[in-house]
Amino acid sequence: MWDYKPNAHKEKYASTQTYFYALMLSKRTGIPLDDFRCGYFDQNHAFAFKPEEKIISNIKL
Repeated sequence: MWDYKPNAHKEKYASTQTYFYALMLSKRTGIPLDDFRCGYFDQNHAFAFKPEEKIISNIKL
């Protein structure tokens, strides 16, 4: 799950947004969240991470 963000290095919430995109797609398709990789980028920077469901373990889905 990749998302273009102008000035990606200044983003505070881009990782949260791409995480929830991946989580929703995982729930919708049945593909395990562990199979996803998330990231955001601009013309000069790229940031990637592996989403983990334990991050939201206190939130009821």
